Amino acid sequence: MNSTKTPIYFLQDFYQCILERAIAAQTENLEVAKAGTSQAGRDFAQGRALAYYEVIDTFINQAESFGLDSKEIGYSPEDSDKLLRNVR
Repeated sequence: MNSTKTPIYFLQDFYQCILERAIAAQTENLEVAKAGTSQAGRDFAQGRALAYYEVIDTFINQAESFGLDSKEIGYSPEDSDKLLRNVR
């Protein structure tokens, strides 16, 4: 099952996995902020959420620099907007 589409399928799946983890990290960041967690705990959760955003940003930039259409991978600019909206 090694078709010429396999690399794109891999990238699509990988992107979705990272996006799901980024959303989970963002949700955790919001919950930690509401729970009155220590400053160190809030900083960690915020940093983790921002790190996932950076991974996605790097992933998309690299894909585009290799001539891949980011939409074909499953990326939407709204994804980045949603991830950054609540990272504070």
